[in-house]
Amino acid sequence: MDPKIKIGIVGVGGHGRTIRNAIRKSGRFEVVSCYDPNEAALKEAAAEFGCEAAVSDEAVFTHSEITAVAIVSPNHLHRRQAEFAAVQGKHIFLEKPIAGTVEDGEAIVKAARKAGVILEVGHHFRKFPSFRFAKEIIESGKLGQIIAVEGNFSAPSGLNEKVPAWKTQKTSCPVVPLMQLGIHGLDTLYYLLGPIVEGFSYQRHARMKGDTLDSSVSLLKFQDNVFGTFSSHYVVQQAFYIH
Repeated sequence: MDPKIKIGIVGVGGHGRTIRNAIRKSGRFEVVSCYDPNEAALKEAAAEFGCEAAVSDEAVFTHSEITAVAIVSPNHLHRRQAEFAAVQGKHIFLEKPIAGTVEDGEAIVKAARKAGVILEVGHHFRKFPSFRFAKEIIESGKLGQIIAVEGNFSAPSGLNEKVPAWKTQKTSCPVVPLMQLGIHGLDTLYYLLGPIVEGFSYQRHARMKGDTLDSSVSLLKFQDNVFGTFSSHYVVQQAFYIH
């Protein structure tokens, strides 16, 4: 059996618990160090893995025994953390979305390439068997010409009084439904149909506290002139579909 890969985790509370569960169930990793600004979450994770409770994210990234890191932090922190980890020669799992802006996303990719490290962004919907099968059917030509597609990835998460503060502000999460939910649908459509070559999106603030935009409807044009409409809202009843 191959030796376990020694890793660090930054961001162990909230969605970080989902990543912790996946790491534990895989049986392929040894968590050496973890960090979270939430002291209770940090202590919980350190006890779970029997690992070091680091004093900062940089302490995890510079740990000499660590080969790779899982970054499960708020979007606006991704660039600084990923760039720093890359410079330290750590392979990176980065929770989606890659960043809050195109500029930051491109900078992260550039840093990983320059350092020669692996960068994986946490887009997992494309790995579902149903979507893998759908891609096979599309590529086989059995569906004939695809004219258009529509999708909706929405939830009432923004109405929860306990929604994290960073998700309510434009400065840290400009369009919360697209970044937190819709990104799954858009990445899946990219996987199924190829690159989006043109796009336009209507966005507004409807009901959430803070000033983030919590409602969006987008018009898309894929390669081969396939048209698409995609809705993503953070303040309506749950809807997850692609037609």
